[in-house]
Amino acid sequence: MYWGKGAAVLLAATTLALPHMAMAGIVVASSGPSASKYPAGTKLDDSASITLRAGDSVTILDGSGTRVLRGPGAQKVGASGMPPRTMAFNALVRPSRVRTGAVRGSGSTARNTNIWNVDATGNGRMCIVNPGAVSIWRPNGANASSYSVSALDGSGDSSVSFNSNAYVGTWRPAGAAIANGSTYRISGQGMSRDVTFVVLAEQPQTPEELASALIANKCTAQLQMLTDTMALPSS
Repeated sequence: MYWGKGAAVLLAATTLALPHMAMAGIVVASSGPSASKYPAGTKLDDSASITLRAGDSVTILDGSGTRVLRGPGAQKVGASGMPPRTMAFNALVRPSRVRTGAVRGSGSTARNTNIWNVDATGNGRMCIVNPGAVSIWRPNGANASSYSVSALDGSGDSSVSFNSNAYVGTWRPAGAAIANGSTYRISGQGMSRDVTFVVLAEQPQTPEELASALIANKCTAQLQMLTDTMALPSS
């Protein structure tokens, strides 16, 4: 386990459920009149039902997938008879490797398939579990290129290089490993983005644990990626 510089991130408990209730699903998004009643991070028992009003939409994630409950009326939280989506989750959180972690799309573009890959074209907060080496993903791998990565506190500059037809490269920070809460600027291909890293104390082992950590630490892009990957066809 790596704690980084300073205290490790504490995964905030954001639950509105009763004590001793068997937890299953976690709310990852909500909108409508009842949104304040079911904010992101709310944990709900799989056998429970929630009563929604017209215009309500509550997105719930658990090991069986992501589904959207809509009002009006009573809606059951659990998805009866749905098998766990273990393979989809494991593929999303597996240790990233330079020659995997991206799926080719049309032409020379690709989509990111690993939640721990840092998007070279994105910004905001990024949760990671290995602060000593981070995988950087780029959506276009047609040509060889490099990106510079600079710590905004001036602690060091480094870079990550990509060969042609490569979408993921390994970045090892100059000097010390990434500290929790540190911000780096990723520059290349005519753009620059600032990323603030949140170092998790350990890798979450279930979709619900991962969603809870991402919500607590405001890693919104990764939460959306998890939600989309685990979505059931009916949703």
